[in-house]
Amino acid sequence: DTARLLRIRGKAMQPATPPGIGAMAAILGLDFADVAAVAKDAAQGDVCQAANDNSSGQVVLSGHKAAVDRACELAKARGAKRAILLPVSAPFHCALMQPAADAMAEALMNVTMNKPSVPLVANVVAGPISDPAEIRKRLVEQVTGTVRWRECVGFMAGQGVTTFYEVGAGKVLTGLLKRIADGATGTAIAATKLEHQFALSYTQNGTAASATIPLHVAYGAGTIVSIKAASIAAAVGAATVTVDLKKGGTTCLPGVITLDSGNTAR
Repeated sequence: DTARLLRIRGKAMQPATPPGIGAMAAILGLDFADVAAVAKDAAQGDVCQAANDNSSGQVVLSGHKAAVDRACELAKARGAKRAILLPVSAPFHCALMQPAADAMAEALMNVTMNKPSVPLVANVVAGPISDPAEIRKRLVEQVTGTVRWRECVGFMAGQGVTTFYEVGAGKVLTGLLKRIADGATGTAIAATKLEHQFALSYTQNGTAASATIPLHVAYGAGTIVSIKAASIAAAVGAATVTVDLKKGGTTCLPGVITLDSGNTAR
């Protein structure tokens, strides 16, 4: 369900606003309250919101491009060190994402959600929640709401959390952590490579066959992003085959694998 919901959310966010209509910008040197005031004054009937409270002195704006452009100039006039338009595909975490929020609400209606074993610190409220109904509600609100990252980290640090792990691509959040929580340590887990013995079922020229081979699997952002298989070419004997990769009897990567010259399956 989690992977399916992520896919629905991603596919709904991209077309929510036509290309060129929206924009996002990072404002450096002003605190959140100051940037929120800039956004309000720059809106002039358009959408312009403080979308990400990343750290003290770093806040991201989102909304209609004309309003974001006005906000950048206004922020610099009010003392911002820099105002940088970001190369994003859509204006995320603002009211323009309402169609995507509606899609998430509909998708979440049919999902069974259990109480988590530990509280979830929701970035839209910057506090802990455990009730499944509230988690469902906040997942919808988060699509159009402000990401209160600075407050989330501050809350967790206040509860005694000193070690943080960033799961996903890059290490931006790990860098921000150092500006928010004194003494906290962060580790970015951009990709973890593991070797598994996989049962490889494949068809070639209409003939079914199978083999068991070791695969070095790189996991990134919760998704299998690449497979390094030194023996897959020998096992399959072809550049492109249709496969079912199984581990523990569960299909985990169905589809077509194409090998490059380094035996990297993609």
